[in-house]
Amino acid sequence: MASKLSNYIPQYHTFENNQVLTEYQLNEVINYLDIQNRYSRLYLCGVGIACGFEISYNSALKIITITQGTGITTDGDLIKLQSIDAGKSKLPFYASDKIDYTHFKPFNDKTASYPPFKRKDTLDRNPDGIPIDLIEIVPEGVDNSKPLSALPDIENKVAMLYLECYANPRNICTAVDCDNQGIEQVAKLRVLLVSKDDAEYIKSTDTIYTKHSIQTAYLQLSEIAVPRVLLNSTNGTSQSNVQKSFYSAIKSNSILYLLRNSISILFNNFGKLLHIETGITADKINLLIDQLFGFSATAIPSDVQYRYDLLKDLTDTYNEIKGVLLRLNTEFNPDIKSFPKHLMLGKVVASEGSDPLRHSFYPSAATAYNQNMAKFSSLVTRFYLMLAQYQIAGSEIKITPSKQMVPLSSRSIPCYFKVDEKLIENWDFSKTTRYMQKENLCYFTENLSSASHIQTPLKFNLDAYDFFRIEGATGLSASNAEVEINSLRTSFGLDFEFRIFDLEKDQRVLQTFICKNNSLEHLAGVAKGGTFILLKKSDTIVADYALKYRIQAETSSDFCCKISECSYPWFSSLKYLNNLSRSLKGTQSNKKLMPKSYRLLISHYSINSINLIDQPVEITIPLSELFLRRIHVVAEKLNNKFPTGVVFDFDQKEKQLKIKRIQDDTFQFTVKDITLSTSSPTYTYTENNYLRNSKQLQAKVISCSEVKIHHKSIYQQLHSQYNPVNKDDDYGLYDGQWEKWDKLTNKLITNPFFTEKKIKRLISNQNDLPSAIKEEIRQIKADVIKANSSAKMYLSGEWVNGTWVDGDMLEYYNAHRKNTHDNIVLFINLRNKLHQRTGKSKLCIFIPAGTNDQLKTLQTKYNKIADFYSVKAEGGNYIEIG
Repeated sequence: MASKLSNYIPQYHTFENNQVLTEYQLNEVINYLDIQNRYSRLYLCGVGIACGFEISYNSALKIITITQGTGITTDGDLIKLQSIDAGKSKLPFYASDKIDYTHFKPFNDKTASYPPFKRKDTLDRNPDGIPIDLIEIVPEGVDNSKPLSALPDIENKVAMLYLECYANPRNICTAVDCDNQGIEQVAKLRVLLVSKDDAEYIKSTDTIYTKHSIQTAYLQLSEIAVPRVLLNSTNGTSQSNVQKSFYSAIKSNSILYLLRNSISILFNNFGKLLHIETGITADKINLLIDQLFGFSATAIPSDVQYRYDLLKDLTDTYNEIKGVLLRLNTEFNPDIKSFPKHLMLGKVVASEGSDPLRHSFYPSAATAYNQNMAKFSSLVTRFYLMLAQYQIAGSEIKITPSKQMVPLSSRSIPCYFKVDEKLIENWDFSKTTRYMQKENLCYFTENLSSASHIQTPLKFNLDAYDFFRIEGATGLSASNAEVEINSLRTSFGLDFEFRIFDLEKDQRVLQTFICKNNSLEHLAGVAKGGTFILLKKSDTIVADYALKYRIQAETSSDFCCKISECSYPWFSSLKYLNNLSRSLKGTQSNKKLMPKSYRLLISHYSINSINLIDQPVEITIPLSELFLRRIHVVAEKLNNKFPTGVVFDFDQKEKQLKIKRIQDDTFQFTVKDITLSTSSPTYTYTENNYLRNSKQLQAKVISCSEVKIHHKSIYQQLHSQYNPVNKDDDYGLYDGQWEKWDKLTNKLITNPFFTEKKIKRLISNQNDLPSAIKEEIRQIKADVIKANSSAKMYLSGEWVNGTWVDGDMLEYYNAHRKNTHDNIVLFINLRNKLHQRTGKSKLCIFIPAGTNDQLKTLQTKYNKIADFYSVKAEGGNYIEIG
């Protein structure tokens, strides 16, 4: 049986008036139209099972049910489920919903002789192959059929739809006349069962099946996720511990191995399908992974936080690739010999998951091929570029709006990439297909669109964004970072709170903060409405974290002391400011351009000798605002620009500038008016001076007073931070641990390990001691008596307060150390944490009358098992050794 599409008809004849038609001419037209119809299905729709044809088996009733469906073979046949003729009708009919098959009979394909049903992998010399065993299943009532209950091993059979096509020539003469009525073309849909082994053979000869073994390859790919990095009371104690937490996340769960292995699987299984540029290989990608993440715990790089972020981005990209992978079963040019007359439905009793012996639907290139394949290749290229173009080049702090609960493609491009045209083109495939790739948002904007909403997105509507990437702070000056972030937050009205902690100076406050907010997570930014946290060491930023909620402003840390308010003259007179403002409505000069703004240049600003700026800062105030509010607007602009500096105000009655500060602090603020000239004099304000071009003006122009206030919320905050509730000598690091230690000490008294051996935990005399300890004390006592026959000896320490550990306990611990529910294991672990003691308990021996030489001799001899003291044992927590 040859497939219809194996004989292409490139032309046909048209008919003329009064023409005598031949059978060749008529068949030529029919075949041409038939082939074009089949081509339309094959190359514009696709091949395989489009929908339906679901198979199920009722083992109790022995019924196989197949639902109605739609499928297309590689010969262009449109398959719909048909009921076989059971004698009720001459022609078959379509089933409306499903068909139940209860019987079976052997099927011999000798009429059509379908090639895929003949095995050629055997040792038989027959060039046509050996026919495989075929069983046809039919509904009840079909002649010569048996019930399915008589069919052995039905659970392991594989079902398929087979369109049996052959020519059935008729006799020349009939009862009516002897005119030739043509050759009948038979196309019967059969439902067949074959063995699993034969089904595997049919699959192996199917070029489309073997080419698109995507499901099998997909299941080989690992599920990969990067652990969160949380700030807790342990890793928040030092910069080293902060870096180790990022290192641990990178190295955990074999993430790097799984990522490298999955990349190799992708290239090995889909290398023929990929259309990425030459030079991108699995080996190159895996080499870059090793170079960026192959560092050890003793050589953690300073940019480990950015590398952790990169690993998260790579994992997100990998998961995007997996998401596209299952849509790559598109067939650009189907092989007409793959399954020209059959469709595999899968095993009669399917196992969990997808069935590898069932045809999928392979869409045409006209529907999905180009988009899915191009997106897949773009994502693989992006994966490579992110590794190859990783670099830390940002030298300033920027805030970029982004999105959180979306694929990486829809987020802003991070600051740790060299952002060239190629990376931009492959970042968001959907934007690139719409020629909008330059509208991605990014820390580096040089290669992006020049449109204002792309270059400075914070100035525009932020409703579409729920996250702010805050980048460039790590490694920079903490004082500058604090000023810049607060300035950006205030200037653009960004909805998040901000805190900064010194890992060394603020350790107690930080531990309290962590205790109250245990969801501090590194996100490379902060969610809208959240709180952004920076950690610094000295004046260098070392890491950032975030909370998804806003922390209310705490005033106690800033208002811990007395507040002083001083009055100063403002260097620009009100008359001068009035004249500037009136110039807006007056006649403009013909000789020079009149200013539109009042401009101030701040060249120095520091508090307690800590610089708030590292370069001159210009403040621009529109003259229209100055006209309405005069120096009030100047004070407001200064406060907004420097939210962590002194507080500026203006007293309208006294016509004086007011500056509030913490009474014991010093400050210096140097500024000049550059509205009309850049060579105007500079004025410097300090806590006790007012200078013009560095020369002091009259001291009487400054007057200061203490601000008398009782701020209740300040003291409430002091209580919340410093009230010693459940706090020990370690600033709360071991809250609850001492109580646990006491409970475990008491539990050991009745622990079977001791009670069964009749060993007392609480030692009241030397006879209660374990035998091994008694022997050690006997030897020591002998040496003490030898030196001084009247000497007395006392035992104290762990051996008399019930917290001792001997050799038997250590052996038990080593054998059961993984059992974290065992009280002895818990006790020894907690002893190590609280007391830093790991071995057997040493003897603590007091010899009140002992000389220094005697004690030195004893200490040298028994150094590993005892400590000796010449003072008297006091406090009652000791026993005398007789």
